[in-house]
Amino acid sequence: MKLSIEEFLKKRKESRPSYVFDLRSMDDYGAHHLVGAHNLPFEYLESNLHRLPFSGDLLFYDGGEGLAKQAADVLHENGFSDYFMVEEGLEAIETALELWASSLRDGKAVFRPGFTEGRVAGAAGEFLDGRVGRERRKTGWMGAEGAGGAGPW
Repeated sequence: MKLSIEEFLKKRKESRPSYVFDLRSMDDYGAHHLVGAHNLPFEYLESNLHRLPFSGDLLFYDGGEGLAKQAADVLHENGFSDYFMVEEGLEAIETALELWASSLRDGKAVFRPGFTEGRVAGAAGEFLDGRVGRERRKTGWMGAEGAGGAGPW
């Protein structure tokens, strides 16, 4: 089933369990991918159908070259039903994520006057900076470090 980028991200967040697969080449995946995504290059999909999870939602994306649509066709032909894909590709997904993060950063300025005590305002600001900082990719420890966590990293 085709999803919009917003629907894809919502399903990724809310479905339990959900599995995200990047259909691009190993090199492209190695250079950059969505956090938590598994690499399954399209050319290996059909020969690895038996390895896909039997329960949960399967979410697929590509680089915008149409591989997600082709993967959906292969899955449908092989009896899968709980699969979802976004056709726009990784760059469009990341653009949507950056717009969301940017709006959260803007919200920080809006909420600042609501914190009358400087210490609380500082802690809230550090927390938001840690969650939506300028880094494109955050691991758990990077998020904790960005929020002012003491370590041990």
